[in-house]
Amino acid sequence: MKKIPLPFRAASLAVGLALGTPAGADQTFDAHLATARHNLATEAGAAYDLALGQAVEKVPAVTQAMTACLRKHPGNHALQGYFHFTAPAAYTVMLAPAGPFAACLSKALEGQPLPAPPGVPYFNHFTFTVQ
Repeated sequence: MKKIPLPFRAASLAVGLALGTPAGADQTFDAHLATARHNLATEAGAAYDLALGQAVEKVPAVTQAMTACLRKHPGNHALQGYFHFTAPAAYTVMLAPAGPFAACLSKALEGQPLPAPPGVPYFNHFTFTVQ
């Protein structure tokens, strides 16, 4: 079984949305992704990214769900996206390119008790690659 290394800065996910997605959705995703990258480049953002990655690694349900996603959707995957915090304990995970694996991974990561971000709204960059 492959170990999935986190923190999020190093875990890899590549960007793009599924064909047929409205152009406005692409622009919103891209704008939020740019904000997430900017946040990661700050001292506070880098520290939060590390804390977030460490918190997720400590939740067995997440690693189990991620492993189940990899088994259900084998092969190479390159996703990119962000955690979008709308409140200190409320967030969604947006990944691209959209597809069954991205949806499975988002579901695996959402709904977990995570450390509060530096502020809200907040976007934390996330990448995930399997080769």
